[in-house]
Amino acid sequence: VPHITRGIYILYRARSGKAKMFDALYIGVGGVSRKATSGIRSRLRSHDKNKQEWTHYSFFEVHDNISREEILELEGLFLWIFRHDSRVRLANVQRGSRIFKSLSS
Repeated sequence: VPHITRGIYILYRARSGKAKMFDALYIGVGGVSRKATSGIRSRLRSHDKNKQEWTHYSFFEVHDNISREEILELEGLFLWIFRHDSRVRLANVQRGSRIFKSLSS
């Protein structure tokens, strides 16, 4: 992952006994700090140091013209998509988008 990559990432764990099947464990963002001195790569390293049980990851880089708030809304969209999937064990389900929460009311 290139240095200071901005966007969204998902951590997965391979299912035991099932070839090419993965469960999502965490959805996060990188490169959204005000100074943008770090990105997805440093977030992945941080997760790796915490010894979380992930085996794979995906990341989705955004263009430079995408704002911090828009990246956070994209994260909320991913969280919204996975919110009722019983196969997904997300560590950060408490977060989400105010826009999507208002749509469900």
